[in-house]
Amino acid sequence: MKSFFKTTAGRLLLSIIVGIGLGYAILAMPATLHDILTQVLLVTKQLTSQVILFIVPMIIIGCVAPSITSFSGNVTKVLGFTVGVASLSSIGAASLAILTAVLVEPMITTQVSTAATTDLPEAIISLKFPTMDTMSALLLAIIIGLGVVWINGKKYADALQDFQKMVLLAVERIIIPILPLFVGANFALLVL
Repeated sequence: MKSFFKTTAGRLLLSIIVGIGLGYAILAMPATLHDILTQVLLVTKQLTSQVILFIVPMIIIGCVAPSITSFSGNVTKVLGFTVGVASLSSIGAASLAILTAVLVEPMITTQVSTAATTDLPEAIISLKFPTMDTMSALLLAIIIGLGVVWINGKKYADALQDFQKMVLLAVERIIIPILPLFVGANFALLVL
């Protein structure tokens, strides 16, 4: 059991359990302590989410662009085929989801909960890191990868491989350690 909680999945499961328990514990506390701990959770969630959102585009660029440069043969055709298959897959998945919703939703009866919900206050500290959305990062990675292949830029391909190593180290040393904090804070705030 100890070895399971040393894995990322184990740590995330533990953070969910601890987060839910912490949320219920905060609910039972006096108002002042409740407000202080809620702010701690809000700030933790906000800071960790900003770091994650900042690094995700770098992960996309750092993994996609070097992969394109490592293709052999006609990269443009292989990439075009891959993008086509991914697009068809997305359209198929969206169509299946719509069809399922149209067919299944009328059969499901739901009761509206009349329980009062509480609005969480704003975090006292708010940082907004500049980020790039995922589709822009993907397009940029494809353009960079194709550009390096088209100019036969060996030194750029090597630089992209080094960038990929840096990004993977950032995931290992930054994202994976803060992910349980982010998940735990979110689950604790769901209880509140």
